[in-house]
Amino acid sequence: MELLMAAGLGAKELFTYNRENFKFDQDQRIEREALRLEMQVKRFELFREDVRDLVELTVDRMDVYHLVGALFLEFCIVLFCEGRVQASAPPFLLSLFLLSNACAFIYLLLAVWLSMHASIASHSFGVRLLTRFVRLPIPSMKQIANLRSNLKDYERQGVANLLRLPFQDQQDWQQAGDFDEAKSGPSEEKAPKAPESLGPTPPPTAPPKQKRRDERPEVSATTLGKPVDASGSSSLTSGQNLLPEREETVVGGEDLLSCSRGAQPERHVQLFRQLQSKWQCYDAYCRVCMGLGVNQILQGLSYYCICHTLVENHSPTTGYALVTLFQSTTIALAVLDLAGLRRREILAVQVVGIMPCLLTAWGVAHGHRIQGGVLDPAQTYMLSPLSFLCQVLWLELWLRVAAPHGEDQAKLPRRFRQVLFLDVFGDSSGWDPQEGDNNCEDDMIEGEMFKQLGVKEDKDADEEAEEALLAAAQRAASQLTMAQCAARRWNASPSWALSKQQAKDLDAVRDQLKNWGSTIYTELERCCRLSGIPEALRNLERDLRPWSELSAEEQSADPFAGCLVGPFEHDDGYRTSIYHFEIESQRTLFEDAARECPGALVLSLQAIQAIMKDLEDAARSLLELRIMSDLRITMQRRRLQSELKAKKSKRVAARNSSPPRPAAPRAHGGHTRGQFPNLVALFKTRLHQRVEDREANLELLRSDSPAEASTASTEGSEHAADTSSSRGGSAERDPGRDPTLVAMAGANAQHFVPEKLPWQVLRNITRVLQLCWLWSGLMALLKEVHVYQVDFQQHPAHERRLDQTKIWSFESMEVDWPHGSFFRAQGLLCPSKGPFHVASPFVLYAAEAEDRKITRLEE
Repeated sequence: MELLMAAGLGAKELFTYNRENFKFDQDQRIEREALRLEMQVKRFELFREDVRDLVELTVDRMDVYHLVGALFLEFCIVLFCEGRVQASAPPFLLSLFLLSNACAFIYLLLAVWLSMHASIASHSFGVRLLTRFVRLPIPSMKQIANLRSNLKDYERQGVANLLRLPFQDQQDWQQAGDFDEAKSGPSEEKAPKAPESLGPTPPPTAPPKQKRRDERPEVSATTLGKPVDASGSSSLTSGQNLLPEREETVVGGEDLLSCSRGAQPERHVQLFRQLQSKWQCYDAYCRVCMGLGVNQILQGLSYYCICHTLVENHSPTTGYALVTLFQSTTIALAVLDLAGLRRREILAVQVVGIMPCLLTAWGVAHGHRIQGGVLDPAQTYMLSPLSFLCQVLWLELWLRVAAPHGEDQAKLPRRFRQVLFLDVFGDSSGWDPQEGDNNCEDDMIEGEMFKQLGVKEDKDADEEAEEALLAAAQRAASQLTMAQCAARRWNASPSWALSKQQAKDLDAVRDQLKNWGSTIYTELERCCRLSGIPEALRNLERDLRPWSELSAEEQSADPFAGCLVGPFEHDDGYRTSIYHFEIESQRTLFEDAARECPGALVLSLQAIQAIMKDLEDAARSLLELRIMSDLRITMQRRRLQSELKAKKSKRVAARNSSPPRPAAPRAHGGHTRGQFPNLVALFKTRLHQRVEDREANLELLRSDSPAEASTASTEGSEHAADTSSSRGGSAERDPGRDPTLVAMAGANAQHFVPEKLPWQVLRNITRVLQLCWLWSGLMALLKEVHVYQVDFQQHPAHERRLDQTKIWSFESMEVDWPHGSFFRAQGLLCPSKGPFHVASPFVLYAAEAEDRKITRLEE
């Protein structure tokens, strides 16, 4: 009876003790999950702040452009209204001044318009990104409910957990979700529950298709916060991430607390860069238009100074100085703006732009002047048509410079320095502005060449090297696991059993394990491309766990399970005893250990040191093989770079030697030092849209409805196949389908390509301006050759100028004025015929000069 009572009391104490442990563990679990939830929310708040900062970067810059452009527009209006030139200026000079000012006004107005559009578009897309994609990971009520724990759950833990003795084994509590899964059985697995979304369901941007067998079920919300699954398997208590895995729509595939990538750019940055191409072109061409407008303002100021210093005042020194000053400023601004041309090439382009001012100043300064110092209206200016022609050529050169480059989604003028700083994530880093021929074809060839880095020439040698590297990596991983298990057993031995020498040797073993383990782990991360290495990395332990934290299964699976640790020495003052220590049972076994543990092996420090030696050899072998692999890849990259340069030189030589475009011979197929290869290449730049691009844009109008997709006939598919084959594989390069574009423009997506609109508008406006310049130049040429004249210089005789002074002759007349000495005359009118009139403050008098008679007319 006493035994039963003692057993009952002991069972009660054990039950109470384990229940307190259960309550403590559940409190810790709830706090941990709450902290995880809070950290996830903070993480996505940082993502949202990133999006806001990126949008504000564009909006603030566009606000500055808007303000500066408006001030420049006001300056152009002032030149039009108040800065009128003299009427005696030659007609061609008046045309140059007014057309330059008109070009400046048009380009600056276009810059203001583009900046306004870029600001609105960036803000709109930023709001769209925040409201539809980057959402806070708010859990559902089902997930929050799964966090709770009831004391009745403790009653279902099993006898082993209910009556576990202290310091024995390890308690593994089963949560409520595990009981629900066991109760539901496999029947409910066939019918998955509907997931709960984190926000409203976005409209579909692509036609629905039949699901494949290996495709995951879609969720009802596509956000950067992972969509919440209401099933028990994805609950917060399952030890997985807060949100279920869906790599297509999440920011990072791992939990913030369990990874080392917390501060790196993630999926929200990729989405922002994808949307950034919708307004990036407006930002870039806003800066281009502003540069062109400021250049034309300086040209207009140069012509204005020519009118005042060379036409009106005949001051050539001041006129040449002002023209030189303004034209030097245009060159300086061009050097600041352009990054895709060399300095000498920029000078060559700007020399074409400063020629009109120099020719005009030279012609006006050496023009014939008539009486009064004004220019002769009949003067002939034979160099004036060249000014208009040079202006047309300069506009054409700048149009070629501003053409978009690259096959990427954002059509950007990459020869402008401002574009290099447009993308804070280095979108333009792959384009070298210092290359001789900067065009899309070079980028495509370079991309094709570097894609061959993964293609092996000598397959046998490369396969052997890869196999050797894989074998060395696997050997190092297994050796590291063996060393960790051996060191763990010795770390579990009691510290009082170690002698000073053993403690010193064990510390040395720990240092070696830490150093070589870190080396092997780093090398394995670099070799993740090899099959089997990622799985080996997951099985390895970055930080060595103590023996007490291992589960029963892990302890039984230990390769040194059952091995004794020792030998240790015990000196009781009379004799020295040798004993060993058993880790599993925490027993001390003296010299009869072979009898108590028959067949047991002894893991000594000497054995661990031998294992560490093998670990060092495996790490060194892996390091050497990995370095050799990197060297082989580096040599292959250098070889491909040399082949790329050879291809470029051959292509340039073939282009220069082609009959339709004769060019000056080049030494050794390269560029001579005195030539401007990029300047020549500007006229070879394709300024119009390719046929393939237009056909790709037609793909945007394809049917998005499932009914049309399901009723598509075989004839249509054959026709599509013929069309795709006739394009020469253009669909492979560009699928022609932009979900964001289709969602915005719908059926009008064909006519809505925002990446190309700024360039097309700038090109067409410049063409119109060139026609105006050509027309004015043609009229000037016809006038100078005396064929046809429309514009005439106003004759100086019609100008309001004072005649030369004449000396008046006066005759004294004796007249009896009314009121005698009080009469005071204020006005005198002497007509050629008739009486003259004299006005006083109160009365007007008329008098005849012959009879000197004064008649009072009126008061």
